[in-house]
Amino acid sequence: MNKQEFLKILRDTLQSQLSSRETENHVEYYRTYIEEQMREGKTEIEILDVLGDPRLIARTILETSSAGNAYQKQEYTYQEEPKETAGGNRDSGKLTERYRHTLRILAGVFIALLVLILVVRVVTFLLPAVLAVAAVLFVLSYFKKR
Repeated sequence: MNKQEFLKILRDTLQSQLSSRETENHVEYYRTYIEEQMREGKTEIEILDVLGDPRLIARTILETSSAGNAYQKQEYTYQEEPKETAGGNRDSGKLTERYRHTLRILAGVFIALLVLILVVRVVTFLLPAVLAVAAVLFVLSYFKKR
């Protein structure tokens, strides 16, 4: 069996009980999955052996689909696994919005602390000079009134 036959059997089995949109979503998922695995160096035969019989896959999809009729149907999309980087870390190249938000908050706190430290340093440096000038002005204003 090749990829085209696998997808045809899957499509034919699903069409009998699912809408054409749902059927195409499932078929597209498996097509994309097979192509991604082939790009990673696996042969078509190896991939299809791991997947197994498309009728069993269709049966599982139909059973889970009929069990979930009370819930809103969702489209399935294949998301590729994060790639291994040179350092061995898994990195998808994208941060989720939640982590971006957290990083923005941390960056804001860090910048606020830096500004606060800078202000404190400037004030402590200038404080003796400001006190000396204030004392001189006070003394001058005191003698000027007499």
